[in-house]
Amino acid sequence: MPTILFVDDNKAYREGIRRVLEYAGYKVIPAENGVTALSLIQQKQSDLILSVHYMPEMTGIEFLEAVKADEQLKTIPFVMLTGNSEEHFVESVRDLGADEIIIKPVKVDDLLTVLLKLLK
Repeated sequence: MPTILFVDDNKAYREGIRRVLEYAGYKVIPAENGVTALSLIQQKQSDLILSVHYMPEMTGIEFLEAVKADEQLKTIPFVMLTGNSEEHFVESVRDLGADEIIIKPVKVDDLLTVLLKLLK
């Protein structure tokens, strides 16, 4: 069973996505921000990181940069969820190393398709 670290500061959204992913057969490690997520990912093996962009304390971009700067973590597939669909933003997130970017609102089928592709 693949393990996904899911980072979102919105508790209701985090719990909703967690339930969807667990129902789809994934183990989910929830985190409320990037700082907590960095601590959790050092302690628990994750097969994929799913993170929103806008969060207090550490943005999804800052979290992505921290993950990709770590030799042990940088190979973990990273999916960014964001409401920002501007082309320059999407390109910059890809340039930083995100494997996929999903524009909110998230369609469950699209999310599961992306996860399945990255976890092959």
